[in-house]
Amino acid sequence: MKRLIVLDLDNTLIYCTYTSVLKANKLFKYMDLLYVYERPFAREFIERCHKLGDVMIFTMSELDYAQQISEHLNIRPLEIFSNVDCLFREGVSRKRLPDEYYNKYDEIIIVDDYPECWEIQDKEMCRIIVPIAFPGDEKDIELTVIMEKQLDFSSFDLKLRC
Repeated sequence: MKRLIVLDLDNTLIYCTYTSVLKANKLFKYMDLLYVYERPFAREFIERCHKLGDVMIFTMSELDYAQQISEHLNIRPLEIFSNVDCLFREGVSRKRLPDEYYNKYDEIIIVDDYPECWEIQDKEMCRIIVPIAFPGDEKDIELTVIMEKQLDFSSFDLKLRC
């Protein structure tokens, strides 16, 4: 089975803030303004995703920001979709994968803390895993919970909420 795993960044794998006092692992400072913190177990989660399928990033943030996060977390995405790739409908930004990915893969798994932003073309082959948003807490274990319950993601039975 050919599988695509689409990862969101903000509040899913990282947390970004103007404060430097959080106890989570600080990845880098972006544009001398924002501190970017790594979610605990993010690297292990990313490696698991790479073992299970092709990995792509889709974020509502800027491309440069996404590229830096990818580099720091050793994400090797096939492609990075950013804010310029989002659709703007009814006053809100929406994420939508190009149709070609629905033809190329048997299964698409989206990991995003904000599933309401997605426009899904084929709900039969696409599933969304919704981690609790990461607030920058060093004791956060949400990604380990997802990995333990979904060793290969095949038993995950969350219904789409978008």
